Amino acid sequence: TGNTMGILAGVVELTPATTGYEAIDHAKHAIRAIGTDLNQVYCVYGQEVENAYLHERYIIENIDHAMKSGWIRVYYQGILRTQTRKLASFEALARWDDPELGLMQPKDFIPALQKYHMISSLDLFMLEQVCREWQTRIDYFGGEIPTSVNFSVQGFDQLDMVARIQEIVDSYHISHDKIIIEITEQDVAKADQRFQKQLMDLKELGFKIWVDDFGSGYSSLNVFNRYNFDLIKLDLELLRNLDSNNGTNRKILTAMVRLAKSLGVHTLAEGLDNEEQLQFLREAGCGRAQGYLFSRPNSIEAHMEQMRMNPSLFPESPEEA
Repeated sequence: TGNTMGILAGVVELTPATTGYEAIDHAKHAIRAIGTDLNQVYCVYGQEVENAYLHERYIIENIDHAMKSGWIRVYYQGILRTQTRKLASFEALARWDDPELGLMQPKDFIPALQKYHMISSLDLFMLEQVCREWQTRIDYFGGEIPTSVNFSVQGFDQLDMVARIQEIVDSYHISHDKIIIEITEQDVAKADQRFQKQLMDLKELGFKIWVDDFGSGYSSLNVFNRYNFDLIKLDLELLRNLDSNNGTNRKILTAMVRLAKSLGVHTLAEGLDNEEQLQFLREAGCGRAQGYLFSRPNSIEAHMEQMRMNPSLFPESPEEA
């Protein structure tokens, strides 16, 4: 027929002590380690492959216990209003403080949850925790601070995610417009019409929709024609490499901000590390920024202490917003 099929191979070095079952098992682990890399057709089994497999297995076997036991916590990173340097909102980020493995970043556990289609349980757990801590933040900051929560397209395929999100938020009596749903551009680019409808339903319910990692390699201006986003988060590599290739990223960022603004879409730049970048964003018209210059991801208690030490970091008023 003219069609060909690719072959993936797991390579195992045999010793006199290696049994047939072990060899097959190790070869399978090596093949799994290839993942979705289309440029790799084989993988040699070794200790690194075995460690990665055992780590994945630990994550999927312990995710439920980790959530129930409080090992997974919400860390908040502040988002800056570029013109006023005031706190405009928070992003909720997951951190897993494991008694055996220590503090794990999202890159240490989210890929395994996505691979085995278990990420939706974490997404909903994070939303629940944000809502549970809502009143604590109101008591300290003196008002509601909009907060974004990351969601994977997988959950929208598996569950009635719109109903689940609404149910959780309503149970804490939080206004829908204070909760922001973040979806990566990668998920948006490959989504089907059912996913598009669910995002529209969330918008109609009053939730804000933000696109994360815009410009990270999946960009298609066609998404503006298919969706009604509130904000795009410009990928951090664009800001961190402003002067590479004769300042090409300066021109790209400026053009993207102007295009978004003409369509009524707000912009946020990730990767804000220094004052020069902040000044550029102001001049380009980018309304918000997120990065270590202003705020590192931290627990709500740590943020409270930071605000206590530096009153200028308090959130903007409704009038300023």
